[in-house]
Amino acid sequence: MPEIMPDDFTVTFQYGVDQASQFSGIDTENETLQRDLVLDGLAIGHFTPDKEFLENIYNQLYEAQILTYPETFNPPYQDNPTAGVTKFVTPSNVYDLNIAYDNVSHHVYWHDENASTAEKAVRLHEALHEIIQSIEALDAFKALGEPNGGYD
Repeated sequence: MPEIMPDDFTVTFQYGVDQASQFSGIDTENETLQRDLVLDGLAIGHFTPDKEFLENIYNQLYEAQILTYPETFNPPYQDNPTAGVTKFVTPSNVYDLNIAYDNVSHHVYWHDENASTAEKAVRLHEALHEIIQSIEALDAFKALGEPNGGYD
């Protein structure tokens, strides 16, 4: 990725609990936000991202070196795990990210069912959670309503 965000950078990012049939997220190309309201369904709204918002997302992904991640990211639960030992977390989170710029596109899907502490997983987790915080801080996202219920 170039150090400076290309003018045509777009991101589609959905995230949520794996048991959900709907996810929260953003699509900057189609200028939409969506929020999982759990029992009340999925709320979708319009949002036109400004350059600062897009640069924040871009910089998080640049720092995480997102292009080094495979299309399906499935890290071990830790760096150098003991053979035969696994870890599963319920509920677990799902992240589905698509970026595009300068005729480059990259997709990363991560079902974080083991709460991996491997270095690459920690780096991506931090970047995605910064992006989630940016999305959820938007007035347009808050205006979609509050979730009713939760996931176990």
